[in-house]
Amino acid sequence: MTKGEIIGITLEPSVKGGFITYAPVDWVLSHEGDAEKLLRKAAGIYEKKISGMRKIISRIESKRKSPAPIPARLVWKLGNEIFKLKDELEKYNFQIEGLYDHLERDLGKNRKWINKVITFRRYIPGIKHIPADLGWGV
Repeated sequence: MTKGEIIGITLEPSVKGGFITYAPVDWVLSHEGDAEKLLRKAAGIYEKKISGMRKIISRIESKRKSPAPIPARLVWKLGNEIFKLKDELEKYNFQIEGLYDHLERDLGKNRKWINKVITFRRYIPGIKHIPADLGWGV
């Protein structure tokens, strides 16, 4: 594989906690550096972002139990964390294969809901474009 080519990776939960990154064998064997170090870096990025997303989801769930609407800005922040995850991994030429499957498994949310969050974030360029009192009703 050529330098700069995007490598498809998958991440699996580890029994010891955290995640283990899997990459194509041909990339690992032909990589001109410490492939194991890069794969651990990818796992660290993923673990950190998933942890942050879980915290946001926890806040969303607690708002769901109250009579007040879920702030749309909170949902936007969750979508933004997914975008940041993709961006950070791309700095190392990594892309998660089956991203929605990973998020569904590791966040405990269904694909349809995750898709709505990502779509919302995709079409709203910045949090300042969302009125502070706008609720999330989906």
